[in-house]
Amino acid sequence: MKKININGVEYECLSNALTRLHYKKLFGTGIFKDISRLTTIYKARENVEKKLKEEGKTEEEIQNESAAFLVEFMDDIMDIIERFTYVIIYTANPDFESFEKWLSEESMAKIDFESEWIQEVTEYVMDTFRGQGVA
Repeated sequence: MKKININGVEYECLSNALTRLHYKKLFGTGIFKDISRLTTIYKARENVEKKLKEEGKTEEEIQNESAAFLVEFMDDIMDIIERFTYVIIYTANPDFESFEKWLSEESMAKIDFESEWIQEVTEYVMDTFRGQGVA
């Protein structure tokens, strides 16, 4: 069991084989599909950054263009991160409130893309399924 703090609210989380089944049941899509989608987006961003470095762009220009690149995929990224987060909370506590109710909670009212919990959740889920067909 892992605890993750999201905007001042601590949640018990669990990622295991049951998480994959919950994900499919709750969201109608496979967790591996979303892991692959997220990985593809981030690898594409890395390629953009590498190309810009090769072109001699400044670090500030690289960061600005990288951020602009990600904006195009922000809906997909946030959908996946929110689903990852909810499913690991739900796996730890199957009686947890609905996904929609949780998203309307104060702790989810403002999402800062630099928040530690986003990377923490993503790594936790990815680490669980790494080696099971996920790069």
